[in-house]
Amino acid sequence: MEPKCHLTNTDTTGLSPSEVMVVGDNVHDLEMGRNAGAGHVIGVLTGTGGHEHLAPLADRVIDSIRDLSAIVDEIVSGEDDQAPQEIL
Repeated sequence: MEPKCHLTNTDTTGLSPSEVMVVGDNVHDLEMGRNAGAGHVIGVLTGTGGHEHLAPLADRVIDSIRDLSAIVDEIVSGEDDQAPQEIL
């Protein structure tokens, strides 16, 4: 998947791609995040992608978008050892 959308947003905000988290519910979203060099890629099981399809592309797979705030808290606090330093 072409990362143009993600890269356009990082250009607009002045953030590097590695400072941004991509959250998606299908393979295309996660491929875009990987191709753009996103700092963290999270799969969500509320859309069209199943765990078996999202897991190979995601740093984490969560059941619901409601679980995202806990993941962000872990990353910011440094409790998630997969967290890129730029996000901290």
